[in-house]
Amino acid sequence: MGKEIKINKAGDINKSSGRTPVTVIGLGLMGQALASALLNNNHPTTVWNRSPEKANNLVEMGAIRAKTISEAVAANSVVSSACLLMKS
Repeated sequence: MGKEIKINKAGDINKSSGRTPVTVIGLGLMGQALASALLNNNHPTTVWNRSPEKANNLVEMGAIRAKTISEAVAANSVVSSACLLMKS
């Protein structure tokens, strides 16, 4: 399976990378670009999208796929949301 989610406390810095862990919610064009940039700059990155397959390429790059949005938010103290609100 995927990597295990470990909860980070506010202000934690990942000891192996020296970078702040970040969660990205919403993996459309903006979320994909943001998560890719974070991963390319060695930030431990947790991702979540309502369509889980949108995270596949990011997981291949080293991201951690959260199973639920709650898990994603709880995983890191820095959370970015790139979600589009659709009118019905």
